Order: sequence, then structure tokens, then C-alpha cells
Amino acid sequence: MAVASGTVSSLSCSSAKRIPSGDAYYQLGLILEAKGKTDEAYDYYRQAAWVGSSVSKAMTRTACIDLARSDYEEAIAHTKQVLTHDAKNPLAPVVLALSYRALGETEKADDVIEAGRQDDCFHMLLRWLSGMSEAHFFSKMDSEPAQTTLDMAFDLLSMGQAAQTEKLLTSFGAHCGHTVMTALTLAYALHLQGKPEDDALAAAETAPVGDTVRLGEIAVLQHALASGVKRAAFLLGCEYYDKRQYELAGKLFEQSTHDEPDNYMTYRSLAIACFSHLGRKAEAMPLMQKALSMTDSEEVLYETVILMDQQNAAPEDKIALLAPRAASMHRDDLFVELAKAYNQARQPEKARETLLGHVFTACEGGEHAIADQYMYSFFQQGMQAEAAGDFETALSVFRQALTLPATLGAGIWNRCKYVPYQYQIAVCLEKLGKKAEADEIFCTILDIEIEFFSKMHLRELPWYQALSAEHLGLQQKAWNLMGKAKRIWTAELDKVDNGFFATTPFFISFAQPASELRKAYYGYLLGLVSLYQADERPNKVNLGVGVYLNEAGKVPLLEVVEEAERRGLANLANTAQALPKYILPKNIELMTRQGVYSKEEILSRHEIHMEKYCKVIRIEARTLVDMVQHEILDAVSAYEDRLCGTVLRKRQAAPEITCHVEKSLASTLAIRNEELLEEVVALKTALETEPADAAMEERVTYYHEVVEAGMEKVCETVNQLEALTATRDWPYPTFYKLLFSV
Repeated sequence: MAVASGTVSSLSCSSAKRIPSGDAYYQLGLILEAKGKTDEAYDYYRQAAWVGSSVSKAMTRTACIDLARSDYEEAIAHTKQVLTHDAKNPLAPVVLALSYRALGETEKADDVIEAGRQDDCFHMLLRWLSGMSEAHFFSKMDSEPAQTTLDMAFDLLSMGQAAQTEKLLTSFGAHCGHTVMTALTLAYALHLQGKPEDDALAAAETAPVGDTVRLGEIAVLQHALASGVKRAAFLLGCEYYDKRQYELAGKLFEQSTHDEPDNYMTYRSLAIACFSHLGRKAEAMPLMQKALSMTDSEEVLYETVILMDQQNAAPEDKIALLAPRAASMHRDDLFVELAKAYNQARQPEKARETLLGHVFTACEGGEHAIADQYMYSFFQQGMQAEAAGDFETALSVFRQALTLPATLGAGIWNRCKYVPYQYQIAVCLEKLGKKAEADEIFCTILDIEIEFFSKMHLRELPWYQALSAEHLGLQQKAWNLMGKAKRIWTAELDKVDNGFFATTPFFISFAQPASELRKAYYGYLLGLVSLYQADERPNKVNLGVGVYLNEAGKVPLLEVVEEAERRGLANLANTAQALPKYILPKNIELMTRQGVYSKEEILSRHEIHMEKYCKVIRIEARTLVDMVQHEILDAVSAYEDRLCGTVLRKRQAAPEITCHVEKSLASTLAIRNEELLEEVVALKTALETEPADAAMEERVTYYHEVVEAGMEKVCETVNQLEALTATRDWPYPTFYKLLFSV
């Protein structure tokens, strides 16, 4: 439908209310315009302009179409509407100036251009329209003149200004340097005017490639492909790949390998598409090898190595590829990959030699990758010496790993990364009879506090902490650590996300799906838990994993629950979720039809249930607060005091005794006890501020989301303190006594 011209403010409010989203109409207009259905697009743009948030962009496109239709008066009217709503609109003054010039009103056009340039001195199209000399057009800060020119060209094409586009590209060609896209865009502008385009098409066959990033380039490249330009297939494939049209991109890349058999980028791009999106992973490596045989590009070399990693190639194959090229390599990441291959091949000395023979450039995100390989080369040697019983050598090697040469440009920003080496140092010290020194390191490891599932820290930390706890004789704490880790990691295993955060300058072309990375990440961690739990020593008591967990680390389900899940029936997890279902119309209808209750009885019982729920939670929460305030806080403090007294007495008796266990335990208890105090105060406050005057449904929600959640925090901390506090000092029966005492 056509909409009469006029100001946006003149449109009826009642009509505006019928438009749910101006942006939806605007987007539909863009799609239709791209498909060549300009008249339909125009109508949708006008409808989009009925909504205030879409006025500027929608009326801009309307004015551009007016200009393309040579309807200059309408273009001027609509452009002025745009500037009323958005004085900074970049296209509006261009449309206005071109419209005035077309009407012969040169003075008005010049005024618009000058005003626009005063407001934005780097407005490229206005600079060009002002008549600025092409030779002096580009500022020194413009490092990509060809791309700037193309930006202007596609803005002009979006206004239907093929002749102006031709003029721009012809006059600027000598100064901006032609690329494939500048040549093809010129050819397209000539085509739109019905002019010969053979020379421009021929120029595109030899011009530098440049970048292809604009949506409007698709039409240009489609025309070029239809005109027989061989290079167009590859560039159009890149455009479609960028727009996630992988099937179309793959077909065009495949065509480009025939059209341009000497262009290694065609094989490389097809390899990436095959591996990552087309389900043709087996074809990727031959294509990359073909590309690599045609170029000395280190980027392609690096990508080939990454692909080899993804396909589990033997480290010897990576060494065979990289080692002969090492003398001429420059990229830091290639040397890291070669060192990694040597480490994987059990050649740590070669790994270190590779890293130390190259001067790395320090960069955020890359420093840990370099450091990891350097340190791991020592780790291998240390473990070999330890296995042979040579603990002195092992100790020396592990310590060397903690010092990073300046040439690596690397560093460890998080102390967790040192833990595997610190742990092995402590083990060697213990084997050499230096128990006090070893225990000090074990305590240090045990004191590190991070989230177990954090991706920015050492993921194996709970494993090393549990082992350290064992060395210190804290068996129950060790099991608690691994148990908590298992529960967290099991819950994380099946979550869906977009991948793990990482800061790295090393671009990865052959990316694995996020789900695969997650399963590998947490599968490895859960494997460590399984290794730990597989220890069948009789003195181990599994209290941390949880009596109520099955072998998969999950709460076992009754058969009826499993059957309900299979049928898709509701399984409400808590009372707060279940209570509203009680008075669903279908449930009321069922119970009244069967004569169980009347509707009034059902509503009354529902009210009673909600009141009872709130009352029970309130009683339980008050009881918990009382237990903590009057018993647990004091008991833990008393045990802390006893530990501190032990430390003082030991030092008086024998000053050389370090008392690391007692000090570490006392410190941990103090921190946890303070946390408990804060949590119980928060819970008490939640009880005191309950919305007593609110509707019963709101109170139920409050007790579930605020009070119960607060109780869970308190209980979790209490459980941690129970595991750390001596049994004789704990004021209530422990889980162990409840479960295993007769």
C-alpha cells in the first residue's frame, strides 16, 4: 500500500498504535530492496517511519529511493524529516545536496555540503562533493584509501547514483589504488547505466584482492560471476561464508579451485569450510596440503598444524613439517607448536632448545602458551627422574621450571599455574626426609581458593589439593574436595554455551564445536575424580562424594521418577513450584468432578498449605540461626583457640617445629567462621524483613527464593566447618556418626 507524503507527525496516533515494531517493517524493507522489489520496500519503509524509534533510518531509505527515482522534491522533503529527528544522520545531507544539484539549486547544495563538513570534517562523501582535489583527498591517517573509496561508492549505489559512482571510482582510481572490488564495482556501475564494462572487468582479473566486507558487494560479485570473471567465485564465497551461508560458500570455493587453480587461498578456504561447517572433515587435510605446497605463507603453515592437532596427528608428523622450516620461521605461535610437538614426542630438551632459540614478543594471551610448554619440558624430565628414584635430580629439575627466561616474553599471572610443580617439589622433599618443608608447600596449595570450574585458572587444582591434604593427613578434607569438584563438574558437563573465554592473538581457523570442547574439558576433570576414587586403600572413607550420589555423581532416581521423565510428566523440584499447580483449573475440575473436594474446599486447602509452608520454613530458619549463634560459632572458635594454643606450646618446647598443619587449619577455620557469621546475619535479616502484609503467593515465593536460599548458604558453610573441626569440639552428631556408628 502507498502512503501519502507528509510529515511523520501528521500520521494518526491510532494508526501508529497498530504498528507493533517499526524495526520489523524496516528490516522487511531492506530485504525487499535487496531483492530488487523497490516499490514494496518503499511502502514498508514508510510504515516503519510511523514508529518514533525507526523514523531516521526508515525515512533515510525512503529518501534514497526518491533520489534514485529522480523524485527530487520528495527526496528533499523526506530528508528534512530525517534531519529533524537525527541531525547527525550521515546520508541525509548527501541525499539533500544531490537532490538540490539535480534541481539546479547549486547554492543550496553548497550550503548543505559546507554545513555538513563543518559538523564532520571527515565526512568523506561531503568532502568529495565539495570538489576537493582527488590528489589531496585522503588524509594521512587513512591507511586504506581503496576501502574508503568503496565505502563512498556503495553509499552512492544505495541512493541509485550509478553515474556518480562511476565518476568517483574513475577519478579516484589513480590515487586510491584499484583492488578487485573497486574494479568490479566500477564495472557494475557501468552495467547499471548500460555502458561498456569490459575494461573494468578485465582490470579485476589482475588487481590486488583487498577486503570484501559489505553486504552490497554481493550484488556486484554476482554480476561479475555472471560476466565470467573467474576471481568472483572466491570473493563471493568469502561474502557468503561471512554471512554464515556455508553451503553456498562451499560450492563457490569449490568452483574457485577450478577457476583459479593457482590461487592457494581457494584450497585453504575450502578446507576450512569442509572441516568446520560442511561435514567433510576428511577432505580438509589434502586441501590444506595442496595450499601449503603453493605458498610459503606462515599463516597457512600454522593453520595446517592446527588442523593436524584437530585430527590427532602424531607429534612426529608435526615435527617433520615444522623442524625443517624452523630456520626461516618468524611467527611465535609456530615455535610454540614445534615445542609442543617435541614435548608430546617425549623430547623435552628439544622443546626447550626450540623455545630458547627464538626471541618471543610479549603479548597478552600468548604468554601462558609459551610458558606452559617451557615449564612442561622440565615437568617431563622431573617425573622421569622421580620414577627412577633420583629425587635430588627431580627436585632440581622441578625448581628450574619456576624460572622463565626473559627471551620467552612470557610469564605466569596466576599462582595456580605453579601448583603441579610445587606439588612435585613437595613430594621430592618428603622423599628426601624434609617433611617440614614439604608440609609448608602442601599447606600453601591447600590454601588456594578459586572456583573449581574456572577456565582462567588451573583446572586440576582440586586434584592437587586433595593429594596435598592426604600428605598432611587430612583424609576427610581430601574426599570433601574431590566430592565437591565431582558434583560441580558433573553439573557443568552437559551445559550448553558458545565456548570458553580465551584471550589469544593466535587465530584458530579450524574451530571445534563448543559442545565437544566442553565434554573434553570436563571429561578430563571427571577422569581425575575417578582416578582418585579408584584408590581402594581401606583407610579411605568417602564422606565428601556424598552417600546419596550414584556412580555417575548424580542423585539416583526412583523408577517412578524415571518413568515420569520418559513420559514427559512434570517433576516439580520444590514445594514453592508445586503449590500453584494445586489450583490449576484442570485440577480443580478433576477433584470437583470426582467428588473429592468442592472448589471452595480446594481453595481453602491451598491457602492452608501455603501458610503451613511459610510457617515451617520460618521455624526451620529460626532454629538454624539459633544453632549457629549459640553453638556452632562458639564451638569453632574454641577449636581455633585450642589449635593456636597447640602452636604456642610446640614452639616453646621446640622452636624448630613449623606447626604448618595447625596454622593452616586455624586460618581456614577463622575465615569460614567469619563467612558463617555474615551468612547467618543475612538469614536473620531476611526473616525480620519478610513481607508479612503481602499476598500469600508472594510470601511463598519470598520464603523459597530468599529464606531457603539463605539457609542453603549457611548449611553449606556449616558442613565445611564440620569437616574441619575436631569431632570432640563439634556440638552436634557428625554425619559420620549418624551414618556409620552403631
